[in-house]
Amino acid sequence: MQPLTSYVTTVENVDRIDHRDGEGGGSIIRTMYIEPYSSYPWVINALKGTIKNNGDGTYSRVKPHYDPLSAIVQNAESGSAKTQGFFYCTDTKVIPFAKEAVRGSKSSGFIPSKDLSVSIDPSGVPDGNNQLANLFAAFNNVDDFDMAANPDTLTTAEIRKGAPDYSKANGSAAFISEGNCGAFVTATYTPILFMPGIQSDPAKPNYQDPFDYVDPQWQPETKLTQMGQDLQFFAINFAHVQDVYGGVKDTQTIPELIWNFSIRRLMVPQIPMITLSLLANKVNKTTQSIGNLKCPAGCLKMGTPETIVRRAPDGTMFFDLLLRFQIRMLWEEYYALNDVDSGPGGAPKPNGMTRGWVDWNHQLGILTTPNNVSLFGGIRLDQLTYWPIGWTPGLFQFFGESRLMFLRDSDAAASDVLPANGPGGAVNMDLTKAPFSTGFALNQ
Repeated sequence: MQPLTSYVTTVENVDRIDHRDGEGGGSIIRTMYIEPYSSYPWVINALKGTIKNNGDGTYSRVKPHYDPLSAIVQNAESGSAKTQGFFYCTDTKVIPFAKEAVRGSKSSGFIPSKDLSVSIDPSGVPDGNNQLANLFAAFNNVDDFDMAANPDTLTTAEIRKGAPDYSKANGSAAFISEGNCGAFVTATYTPILFMPGIQSDPAKPNYQDPFDYVDPQWQPETKLTQMGQDLQFFAINFAHVQDVYGGVKDTQTIPELIWNFSIRRLMVPQIPMITLSLLANKVNKTTQSIGNLKCPAGCLKMGTPETIVRRAPDGTMFFDLLLRFQIRMLWEEYYALNDVDSGPGGAPKPNGMTRGWVDWNHQLGILTTPNNVSLFGGIRLDQLTYWPIGWTPGLFQFFGESRLMFLRDSDAAASDVLPANGPGGAVNMDLTKAPFSTGFALNQ
């Protein structure tokens, strides 16, 4: 058995510091006294959380502990019936403390050199007086601060029983802690920012785990598109009517505001590589929402995610995922195709000019066709507007089935690689569903 496996016998709250800064953040520092010292790994695991292997190819998230007092205050002020706050344990510190004496084992085996002028070889080779060798031995001494000679160990039967058996012959004070030394555990709780508008009540349908919607960030960006035409001199003509006269040898770019949106998922057991690869650079086919963020059809495009490896106190590995999206919110006149754009209620829009939200599959420009050529109801092909764009993979870019520049989430062939009978069940491939719900089963 490994050391430091004793069960906790005492947990007492000692101190609490609640700090709130001017930006809505801050920290809560709680100090607790526990006994025995050798049981602190259980306390740290309970405070910081871990990942649980369910044994059937699926995993579950054991969240860090949240501060209950701040949750009560928060819910009372907001009138909410929620039971969880937003201050979660992120850091811990353990300091041994014995009521009788803060002392571990009898000796660390360190024998100092009598000749203080002897230099220590930086290469790690022990010197003639064994100075380095004795230092290494002292550093490697395992001490669980229970005044016994060896670290605590528990047998399987004792773990199941829930307490060490001091009656047996080998249950001497040399191996088994009897609470001779405790520890002060300092737990630091910091606030986590959750996406507003998510369904965070587990008792209601369509529950969304707040740990999958953390730290939403919006960053505006300017998208520039060339007009493709020379500028015109603008003036008032003889009839006092606004008109244009002649060309200016210059062109202009049309600016457009694009929103870069990022959001984090915390403590994801597995990287859902298949799902993220299928949905990268895809757009939403239908109007979808992420919390209170509503995205019209075709206006939400998924970018390249970022992964960060984390480790729980018990050694379990998990991941934090940073999901990136680009949102196009342009209300303008554009040319609609009935196989691209959806009208109210999901019904296809008729071919022709319309006004609405311009999706990622429309580009500002002028078609390269002769002047005065009409398409569907007298619309001039040489006018500057937002046209649906795509490409044809066949010969001469003519033969073959045409496709949009950005495929939609419904085009992801998820059933080929994410079978419904796999671990975790079927995956909803909506752009606002699959990236936030996968990663709790193998091969997603």
